[in-house]
Amino acid sequence: MDPVINPSEEGLSKIIEGLKRTYGLEVDIKVEISSDLFLVGSTVHSKRGYQIRLSEPEPYVLLHEFYHIVFEERVMKHHVGSPCEFCAKIVQEMQNVIVDLAIERAIHNIYPQLFVSYFPRIKDNLDLMGRCGVIYFDPTRTVAYNLYLETAIKELYPTLREDYEFWDVVDLPEYLTLGIENALCITSKFIREGRPTWRDITNFTVDLSWAVFEADVMFIEDIRNYWILCITNHNRASSAVSDMITSLKKRSSDCRKVDGT
Repeated sequence: MDPVINPSEEGLSKIIEGLKRTYGLEVDIKVEISSDLFLVGSTVHSKRGYQIRLSEPEPYVLLHEFYHIVFEERVMKHHVGSPCEFCAKIVQEMQNVIVDLAIERAIHNIYPQLFVSYFPRIKDNLDLMGRCGVIYFDPTRTVAYNLYLETAIKELYPTLREDYEFWDVVDLPEYLTLGIENALCITSKFIREGRPTWRDITNFTVDLSWAVFEADVMFIEDIRNYWILCITNHNRASSAVSDMITSLKKRSSDCRKVDGT
């Protein structure tokens, strides 16, 4: 994929229209450039269609978000509610790891240099988030994002390994270190063996939700929708989240000390 020649929302929309024709998608997709420095990329689905929000007009991020729409339309079922919001949050973030890895594998097979070219911006964003203390505001999302990055680099882009060190420099309690190691075994197995199907995504998500935060969950589903039920020990799971926040706060504090702020 060539660099974006017209870095406007109109130019990005033209690229999206071309991708829609290529993949035969008949849905409304709008693109917006956001001023949110920490956004990078996100996609919102409503009754009117999809809205992709980007912090910059980067082809890698645009393609990644477009693939999320492809998965939403052709693979995923819709989450319509869960009794436990705490566990649902963990599950949805871990589900996103698996979907992101399926997308990354597809991008790697078609445009293997896109991620490599964008990686310096990923590093800059992580450094900025660390210095600004953002990484512990949403610990499950931070964990999910860095599980995805660690696995993608290890399995698909090993030449970048020396330039990524997030889990090496976060000082975790021993039980969380073991949890992250187990989680990375699960995500690596998905990259190597998992299929981009609803069943495989669900099975790997359940295993991943338990690995780090001990969310003990199951999916209840019909042909289009799903619900998340849990039998989680919430005291243990909440303690794990709290310990992760403490470790991520320390990481941010260390970043600011190195930066001299």
